[in-house]
Amino acid sequence: MGRPLSRAIAVSQLAEIAGRLEDYDRALELIDQGLALLCGLPQARSYVISLGIRADILIAAGRLDDVEPILEELARYEREQQDPLGAAFNQKRRGLLAIYHGDVEGGARMVREALGVFAAKGLLHYAQDAEQSLARALATTGEVKAQQLPGAAHPPMSRRGSAGRR
Repeated sequence: MGRPLSRAIAVSQLAEIAGRLEDYDRALELIDQGLALLCGLPQARSYVISLGIRADILIAAGRLDDVEPILEELARYEREQQDPLGAAFNQKRRGLLAIYHGDVEGGARMVREALGVFAAKGLLHYAQDAEQSLARALATTGEVKAQQLPGAAHPPMSRRGSAGRR
């Protein structure tokens, strides 16, 4: 049983890398392979992490309508497992969606609160990722100039890759 789980985790990590490289079609293909490998395995946490990666890729690709059902599934897991870290990840995702849907102030507040949770737990990589995601989202909405924000020197992620808008 260790092999399918190890493979699923590795494939999910590759999907995350492809998403960071803005190859969203490949990232979604990989994460779906990882999720398929996890189906039926008892490690629910690995499935939830991979599902969260899929949500992040969809947000980055600009496929915002496809994210909501995933966020609902993640929220159910958080409630059942009383998972505050998972709730922070989902809050970051919901905040980004709010920004992209026009609630810039509320969405930014949500992302900053999630960033605070990551920083308080010493998860600096996730705090930095939340900060960069927030910067890209704000730059995309025209709220701030991209050159004023750390990590926002590149075009917003939702504008590149064939899964987004080419």
